[in-house]
Amino acid sequence: RDSQELTRQLFLRLVSLDGDSEATGRRLRWSTLASLSDDQALIKKIRDTFVTARLLTMDKDPKTREPTVEVAHEALLREWLRLDKWMDTSREDIHIQRRLNVVVGEWLQADKDDGYLLTSSRLIQFEEWTSSANLHLTREEREFIDVSLAERTARQAADQLRLEREKMLERRTRNRLRVLVVVFATATIFGLLLSQFALGQQQIAESRL
Repeated sequence: RDSQELTRQLFLRLVSLDGDSEATGRRLRWSTLASLSDDQALIKKIRDTFVTARLLTMDKDPKTREPTVEVAHEALLREWLRLDKWMDTSREDIHIQRRLNVVVGEWLQADKDDGYLLTSSRLIQFEEWTSSANLHLTREEREFIDVSLAERTARQAADQLRLEREKMLERRTRNRLRVLVVVFATATIFGLLLSQFALGQQQIAESRL
């Protein structure tokens, strides 16, 4: 069962679905595919089985010289009924994963700059998708989502701290205003009392003349 599910995950990564056109194969680094599973022995066994059967082909990236894997024959994408069923039931997930793959690639190209992380509605969309998708994430995709979520948590904590500080300053300002009002009111009353006292003293002095 684990072997069949991992085979499904492997092959769904090796296909491209462009609109209503026929599926095409795509070449991927083996390190990317291998990160789909924690069971490295099993995924390597699956790869080697299909390579031996000449359904998968291994090569090396011309620039990095990293091992790559791709579907050996485009006809396999049309004639293997099980793969066709896998693609049909996972079509939407594949499209979303490819969009995720684009933003992850931009993040990696920018040396994992925080400015390329997911935010707001886009982060919510991918967060909800990862909780329900039937596609496994690669190591880089998991890291990208996790870092985006951690950044959102840190940003929310900072916003909450800022809000609490603003409320505290607002309370202090209100308290200072209350004190000033009391001081001014007291001074006003004291001034009135002094005026009345002075007026009374003046009247007394005038009556003695």
